[in-house]
Amino acid sequence: MKKKIKALVALCLLIMTISCSNSEANEKATLPETNPQEENKQEQVLLDYGEEFIPPHFQVEKFSLQVNDNSLYFEVDYVYDQQLFTFLQNHQPTYYYAIQYPPEVKELLSKKQSAWVEGPVISDDVTKRNYELTIEEEISDLSAKQITSFENQLEGYKLIVFNSEKYPIHIINDLYHYQYFELK
Repeated sequence: MKKKIKALVALCLLIMTISCSNSEANEKATLPETNPQEENKQEQVLLDYGEEFIPPHFQVEKFSLQVNDNSLYFEVDYVYDQQLFTFLQNHQPTYYYAIQYPPEVKELLSKKQSAWVEGPVISDDVTKRNYELTIEEEISDLSAKQITSFENQLEGYKLIVFNSEKYPIHIINDLYHYQYFELK
């Protein structure tokens, strides 16, 4: 009886060992070969990506809001410094901007932020470093008091920069005050 149990245990262990080694071989066979240096370089670019948008590399020059008929128009004028411009030109990443709204606007629009707007592609032949982001939101039934309130209340809007996976990589907490930020 003991011999049968030992033989059964040994047989089970042998089957499990063969099964596991075949699984590992199949996994190794299906994994694509990658160059570790290339992977590290790509990861490093993604890690450094959000830091590229920190001042003085990314500067908001103007933030304004206009209310016309049944629309809110947000305008952000911004500039890339030479370092960010060169990074965008060399790597040509896909990135997006969105404006996150303060509570009063969230309530009126029934949404937290604007739609994503893709950032400009900076190819080798582009020399322009100043850009404008314009976002229009449809609204209805605004009173004169609400219109005045929106036009006079420019604080609390955030500009969010997203990477290609639409993961936030940089947030400007208050667009209105950020435009007056000076580096010393």
